[in-house]
Amino acid sequence: MIAVFHKNGLPLTDEKGSALKRPIAVPRCTAPLYVPLSLGGPAQMAMLATDTPVARGDVLFQDAAGFPTLCPVTGTVRTYTAVEHPMYGELICAVVAPAEEPGEVQKLEIGSHPDKTEDGIITAARRAGIVDELDGRPLHEKLTEWQNAGYHIVADAVEAEPYASSAFAVLREQGEAVRRGLKAAVQATGATGSNIAVCAVSPFIKQALSEKFSEGELYFAEERYPVTVYTAEKTELVGRIGVQALVALHDAIETDVAPADCVITVAGDGVRESQNVRVPFGTPVQEVLRVCGVDKEVAAVIAGDVMTGTLLPDISVPVVPGMTCLLVMSSVPVAENGPCIGCGRCAEVCHKELLPYEIGRRLENMHYDELSFLHPEECDGCGACTWICPSARDVMYAVLSAGETDGPIFLNWGGNEDG
Repeated sequence: MIAVFHKNGLPLTDEKGSALKRPIAVPRCTAPLYVPLSLGGPAQMAMLATDTPVARGDVLFQDAAGFPTLCPVTGTVRTYTAVEHPMYGELICAVVAPAEEPGEVQKLEIGSHPDKTEDGIITAARRAGIVDELDGRPLHEKLTEWQNAGYHIVADAVEAEPYASSAFAVLREQGEAVRRGLKAAVQATGATGSNIAVCAVSPFIKQALSEKFSEGELYFAEERYPVTVYTAEKTELVGRIGVQALVALHDAIETDVAPADCVITVAGDGVRESQNVRVPFGTPVQEVLRVCGVDKEVAAVIAGDVMTGTLLPDISVPVVPGMTCLLVMSSVPVAENGPCIGCGRCAEVCHKELLPYEIGRRLENMHYDELSFLHPEECDGCGACTWICPSARDVMYAVLSAGETDGPIFLNWGGNEDG
């Protein structure tokens, strides 16, 4: 990022590199998959026995609500194991050994013509086990929540952070599927309108997409982080869906095929060239790095981009929905924290118009009774304040911590002698 700043946002830079212009690679992943089973409630069906042959699309698990985990490859279920994942906590995973030959894809049993009714589309999303990469929520839950509520639906391919470009790659190569998936989402919800939102930090992005979509289909978001406006329409009810989830919705409706993989940007100074790769769900991160040519030890791998990414202490963890970028670092710069100098930059870039430095000062000085006037609970954790701080302070963490407190409770820790 460059050192200047704008009111209520950081200027965006183009660090997306060669991944923008290269086609999505589909490497051959041979390592066993650790497929996370449904994160829903208690199981509706028993887990498959070990050493059971499975085909791509077979149901591995189903929660009490009927939301399934489908096998992403043809192979054999070897065992089950618990994995501590920094993005999701403890996950129970089916360990699936891929077959040498891909085999046939099992079709979904979603009834007849699900694309012709609102409920049929939502049923197709549920039975396909589609999870939106934007927020990790099952797509059918979002569509149900937005039904007949006056939402404007946005296919979100903004990717406001510097390195990620997987959404753009999907939009460029599977634009028609995104378009049809978005149309189905609009039909399912009775939405008032729709558009595809992108951030054209590179002229190549704007040119490539303008050739595939009409002017009315695209909305070019402001080139700053965080992006908060995704449509030109004057509405507060905006429902955002990731482009990969929309492709999956299109496939479930029109081909009866469930999503089996995801597109991930692999970037950073620890890789030779940034690229977008398509890998099955459950692929260990270390396998993704291997097929991308990372053949040496790296200092850090971050799931996500630099602003809000999650450090992976163990790169054997599996790829999960929502992991759309892996940032590989050959070294980790260590900044020495200094005192707040009162420059006000954190306030300048806060899109919620908070006063992060004042919130941090009151937290440090234990003036908890004054926090409520500064509304720290409105922070959404975008990280812009931490990024811009010249003293390398974790401003965002302080604001989020303050937002989780209730001032009067802190004051009563020692007991209330008057009560």
